[in-house]
Amino acid sequence: MNNILKIGIDIGSTTVKFVMLDSDDNVLHSDYRRHNMNVRETVQTVLQPIAQHFTDAQLQIAITGSVGMGYADLWGFPFVQEVVSAATLVKESYPQTRTFIDIGGEDSKMIFFGEGRMPDIRMNGNCAGGTGAF
Repeated sequence: MNNILKIGIDIGSTTVKFVMLDSDDNVLHSDYRRHNMNVRETVQTVLQPIAQHFTDAQLQIAITGSVGMGYADLWGFPFVQEVVSAATLVKESYPQTRTFIDIGGEDSKMIFFGEGRMPDIRMNGNCAGGTGAF
């Protein structure tokens, strides 16, 4: 049995999203919660039970999100830009998708997919009236 678990953590302006996949990319666990500006504590709360339960697993962790870069640097994990991460997931998992819309706490993103071309990414400026905070 391959004991590698892939963990993705999206640290946004208002929430932390978390997903854990097995070696076959099956979702084993996911979580979504507001961090209330306590990012470190929120991530620790989500990861602690995993670390205790999967003691013999090798964890591959990557971080994304508008707040994620600083924490990725601080914790020594790779950072993947959030729009690139979303576009990659949509292209691989939902190839029939033509438009992807992500309304976050600071900004909104639209990705247009077309056959045989790179995704066309549109994004408004940061802090555009708290787009996702409502």
